[in-house]
Amino acid sequence: MGLLTKDEFSMLNVELRVPGNAPSLTSSANGTINERPMTYMAQQALKGEDGVNLEGYLDYRGTKVVGAWVWNEKLGFGLATEMGFDEAYVTVRTSRYIFVFFCLSLVIGFVAAMAITEQRRFRLQSEITTRKLKEQQLRDSIEKNKELMVSLNFQKSALDEHAIVSITDSKGNISYVNDKFCKVSGYSREELMGQNQPIVKSTGQSPSFYQDLWEIISSGKKWHGEIKNRSKDGGDYWIEMSILPFLNEQGEPYQFFTTIC
Repeated sequence: MGLLTKDEFSMLNVELRVPGNAPSLTSSANGTINERPMTYMAQQALKGEDGVNLEGYLDYRGTKVVGAWVWNEKLGFGLATEMGFDEAYVTVRTSRYIFVFFCLSLVIGFVAAMAITEQRRFRLQSEITTRKLKEQQLRDSIEKNKELMVSLNFQKSALDEHAIVSITDSKGNISYVNDKFCKVSGYSREELMGQNQPIVKSTGQSPSFYQDLWEIISSGKKWHGEIKNRSKDGGDYWIEMSILPFLNEQGEPYQFFTTIC
């Protein structure tokens, strides 16, 4: 870039003025070509100043550009370069978009991670609360069972003192006898456990009697009456017996509780 006098001519002569049809970024661009202002770069170069403009100004075509220039006063010659504003900043804008996208991704990821963490914390807290509740319920149940066992043991002791007791399963096999049962029958507890109830049955009553008794208690009904039993030594004895069936959820007997007076 150099300066031409009135008498000089160059094929590369370009009038570095803001065109009339372009809006000026720095000054008014109205008037004739000689009245229109020089471009920002040309103004600074004519002042003998070096400079860089990255904010953007209009070149001689009216296009927004960025530029840099150097002027050598001794040579009366200068160097200048310009680039379209959009072209110069396309990488910056792309980087800006990438950075914004990256930041948004980080924010979204952080929020999602916090949500997942909070959900897991809530689920863990809920599980801990549920577990504590179940543990408390279990402790309460154990305590109630202890109280129930104490009560049952007391009742059992009272019952064993005043009655002959036996328990059989649904098939009539003996699963429990108290001391009085052993004493009256003459059998030891070891001899009776697992044996069928007819081990103490006397032959003095008809088979139909025992069949009717079995049908009653098998239907889940209580039976009470007198019955003749036989002891281990072969002696017969009459007893007053009550048989109470214990029923399962289907209403079927799973064991029979027998008391003898």
